[in-house]
Amino acid sequence: MFLADHQTKFALGTTLRDNVDTYGTGELGLFVTNLVPALIHCITHTQPSFIRDAPEQQLRHVYLEILQRMPAHEHARPVAPELMSLMIGLIQVDNEENVILSIKIAVDMYRHHKPVLENQAQAFIGSIHNIYNNMPELVSSTFSGNANVSPAAATVCPAASNLVVSLDIHIDHFASVGRFPTQTW
Repeated sequence: MFLADHQTKFALGTTLRDNVDTYGTGELGLFVTNLVPALIHCITHTQPSFIRDAPEQQLRHVYLEILQRMPAHEHARPVAPELMSLMIGLIQVDNEENVILSIKIAVDMYRHHKPVLENQAQAFIGSIHNIYNNMPELVSSTFSGNANVSPAAATVCPAASNLVVSLDIHIDHFASVGRFPTQTW
């Protein structure tokens, strides 16, 4: 079995990403049959990375970009349920950048393949709902300096926690340069 290094995989992924939206009907059928299962395998068999420049993050993100650019066509209908399940799973465990892309992919797939994805709509909405339900606790714990977050809030979406930390850093920066008065929330 051929195992390419990160640079080779990334270069191939980038080339594929940049060309996937130019495929014709026949080529798209081959793409969906051969490459989509490989992309699903690659995404599901790598751990999410919360370090932006990590090789794993770069590859996962380019794989998701390929799926996002894949034209909505009848050839994609058979893999739509599996892709939707993957996107729902990523929304719950991946980093902010990949979660945003996963949501876009899921919404686009649902728009184009609604009849085959109807039974997964509630799971998708539930994932988004869980993120928003646990956001107040994550915000509160982050801004209070309390690291004790309930396991439910901490595991629903790691990206939500990172988003809150990012907001905290930006608020500290603006407070230090005097853009707005420091206050206790």
